[in-house]
Parts: sequence; structure tokens; C-alpha cells
Amino acid sequence: MSCPVCNGYPGCPCCSPEPHYVTCPVCNGIGYTYYNEDGDEISEEEYNALPKDCRDKEACEECDGTGEVEYEYEPDYDRYDE
Repeated sequence: MSCPVCNGYPGCPCCSPEPHYVTCPVCNGIGYTYYNEDGDEISEEEYNALPKDCRDKEACEECDGTGEVEYEYEPDYDRYDE
């Protein structure tokens, strides 16, 4: 029986070897939120262009700055009750 998610296609996060990591949905894989000296959110390019004393960054709370989170497959059992 093949995987109900991928139907046997390679690279499935559900049936490939563990641990399964996917791009963090909160930060979209960036890992950090960047700020200027006024506390405004800016892009990474703008952040790198600023002097070091005029910039700040915070790690994503979901992935702790790695840009990836472990994927935990939870089947939708309600879908099979039809």
C-alpha cells in the first residue's frame, strides 16, 4: 500500500525517513525578523546596508532562527469518514 499523501511519489515528508523538516511557515524560511533603528520591520538587504549600531534582528519564535521546523504528519481522519 502506498502513502495516502503522496501515492508513492519520492520526497514525501510523510513517508521519507525521519526526521522530516519543512520550511518554517511563520518566517518563510528566513529565520529572523529584521528591524531598523526606529523599530520598523525591514528586509534582510536593508538590514545589511545599515550601520551595525542602527539595526536589530530577532530569531523566529517558531524555528529559533533555523528557517526549518520538524514536520509532524497528522492524518485527516474526518476525510475518511465519508
